[in-house]
Order: sequence, then structure tokens, then C-alpha cells
Amino acid sequence: MCKELLCDGISIGISKQDGTIDIERMKRIAAIAYPMELTCNRVIDAVPNPFEALEQIIDCGFHRILTSGKAATAPEGMDILKQLVQQADGRISIMPGAGVKSNNIKEIAAVTGAYEFHTSARKAVANTVSYSNPKVTDAGNMYIADEEELHKIVAILNAE
Repeated sequence: MCKELLCDGISIGISKQDGTIDIERMKRIAAIAYPMELTCNRVIDAVPNPFEALEQIIDCGFHRILTSGKAATAPEGMDILKQLVQQADGRISIMPGAGVKSNNIKEIAAVTGAYEFHTSARKAVANTVSYSNPKVTDAGNMYIADEEELHKIVAILNAE
């Protein structure tokens, strides 16, 4: 469907029950998705060995890997992110994501050597829906993209 809609790419990742990359299915998806760009989503953050998984993902034909460096957030995973960027050596983009904000992106870029980043640039806002079902109590916070935050991030990266 994404190819039919002329999407530039997709983000996907598949692991086996033992947590390792499902190479066979990832290669099949890469073949089906061609010529779209392929981003391997954060599945690498759940594998036993991210450095072995990096080579497998490259071999599957992916263009980038979205990862927090096996941590809850990219700032916490900078050591592994740096190692992944070094091992990738330009063969694939390591794209730090999760917790990437204007107050830390400069450090993440400097420490890791990454050149692509993922951010939701989101902020919590009050729920403005006028009706809610009292039986559904897990509606939680509403989040929207914070345009000002996104502009700050872009400005920081453009200044580099």
C-alpha cells in the first residue's frame, strides 16, 4: 500500500521470539518495499547484541536504524549510539530517537556522530474533547507536536 501511495519509505522491524533480528522476514519486506527507503525501527533496542544486529540489518538492505542505544532514551544510550555510528562507518545511518529535544540534541550529535535524528517534539496539552465516556478511564494525556520546539531543534542542527 505504501508503494502504491508513492511513500518515500517505511519504518519496520521484526524480531524472533529469542529477541534476535528476523533476518528472513526483514529481507522479504525489503524486497517487497523496494525502491522505498527502509528504516529499521527500535527493534534493535530489544536485541541481545546490537552490534551483531547492526550487521544483520545492513545485510537486509535497510537505509537507517532508529534507536535509543538500548536505553529508555537516546541521551541515556549515547555510549552505545556512538559505538553503533562508528561500526556503521557510513554504510547505514544510525538515527537517535526517544527523548531527543532541543536541550540535548547538540550533545547527542557531538557525542554520537549521528547526522539524522528522530523527535516527536511533543508537548502535553489539556484534553479539549467536550464528551468523554465515564466508563473509559484510560484516555490519558493529549499530545501535540510543539512547533516552537521543532523550530529550535532545526535551528540547532542548521547551526552545526
